[in-house]
Amino acid sequence: SGKLTVWKSPDLRRWEVARVVELDGRNGLSPEVHFHAGRAWLAVGFDGGGTGLVRFASAELERADWALAEITKDGADPSLFADDDGRVYWVTDGGKVARMKPD
Repeated sequence: SGKLTVWKSPDLRRWEVARVVELDGRNGLSPEVHFHAGRAWLAVGFDGGGTGLVRFASAELERADWALAEITKDGADPSLFADDDGRVYWVTDGGKVARMKPD
């Protein structure tokens, strides 16, 4: 469908839709939401391979503007790791690691 539904919960028992993110016609797999540097970030794998990152303008998932960027053309199961020194890394495939640009 090319859309990814992001859910939220106040107590991990009751859930509601926070928003739906369009993925340029690609099916999203293994999504993870991260909160870092005052923003929400959504790491997502794509059906058939590749990874992407949705960058929200703020931590308010329901209202913030967002943009999707393709990070890799292959790979799966992406995640973000924020180190104690402020550096952020893109992790895929259970162990491939790449340092992200500060922006």
